[in-house]
Amino acid sequence: MLTAFTYSSHIVIYIYALGIRFTCYRTAT
Repeated sequence: MLTAFTYSSHIVIYIYALGIRFTCYRTAT
């Protein structure tokens, strides 16, 4: 249960960070 929760949390953080990086990339271009 704890591993599943941690795994989903990492996925959310990864997608969130990826979205910020994509936004910064579009803004810089």
